[in-house]
Amino acid sequence: MIDETEQTEQTLIPTEFEVITALMYEYFAEQRVDVAVVEAGIGGRSDSTNVADQAILTMITTIGKDHMNLLGQHLETIAANKAGMIRPNVPTVCGQLPQAALAPIIKQATSCRSRLFFCAT
Repeated sequence: MIDETEQTEQTLIPTEFEVITALMYEYFAEQRVDVAVVEAGIGGRSDSTNVADQAILTMITTIGKDHMNLLGQHLETIAANKAGMIRPNVPTVCGQLPQAALAPIIKQATSCRSRLFFCAT
């Protein structure tokens, strides 16, 4: 399938991570996995792991300035990208987040009617 895609669609060639992610989901389906913990590779909204349609919980553990070249230059922008993982009517648990990251997370959770929980220290 990858070879066929490369021959017909030069702009849609999957990355190695996307191929591994697809294989992971296929394996989970074959093994009839009941629950899987899947970590996003980079970001959230456009991450290749962000295709799961049966999520029972979303976790946003941290938000930092890693991958700024892909996710944005400010914590607010990075948080908005990571908030793209939040699913409608699926609870979201957040770790200790910087103050600047809270507004985009709360906005997305509210929009999705996702019950939001914050871990206390």
